[in-house]
Amino acid sequence: MRNRIILLLFIMLAVIPTVLSQSNGSVTINISLHPIQILKINPAQTELSISFENEDDYQQGVMNYQEKHLTVFSTSGYEVSVYADSPSGSDISGQEQPPSPLHIGVLLPHTSTGGISMSNIQLQQFKQNIISSNRQDVGISFDIEYQGMGDNIYLGHLQHNNNLETVVLRTKLTYSLEVR
Repeated sequence: MRNRIILLLFIMLAVIPTVLSQSNGSVTINISLHPIQILKINPAQTELSISFENEDDYQQGVMNYQEKHLTVFSTSGYEVSVYADSPSGSDISGQEQPPSPLHIGVLLPHTSTGGISMSNIQLQQFKQNIISSNRQDVGISFDIEYQGMGDNIYLGHLQHNNNLETVVLRTKLTYSLEVR
């Protein structure tokens, strides 16, 4: 019995310094910050219409204003550009149509504090910058205004419309976000 007590004391004395010697430790945490570039189009605004319905529309043009149409998430300076799949558009049957000028205007967000420049453009079949920023913006939204031009410029699209049916022109726009 005495041997057991001595053995138990010996084991306890051997374990106590080991427990006491492990009272400190360290951990290294690495935080990885990856750059992001995300451009979102408001999902409720992915198909839009510009409708010419009367004489004033053909003469003065028609605007379609889209609030919070584009949202940018960027951890660095960026540029937003846009282009059309065809400069003229095609009618519903797929027939190519004469050029149909469509202007795109960008409006500065109310929450902006500067450092952003915007360009109004006439839509083309090549990329054109419409927004440029030298700073990061995480969750900033832009209003976009689409304008079908006036001066009776669209009358040529109705030239061979003997049945007096509505002609619908379509073009697909592609927006892109790139690091500046």
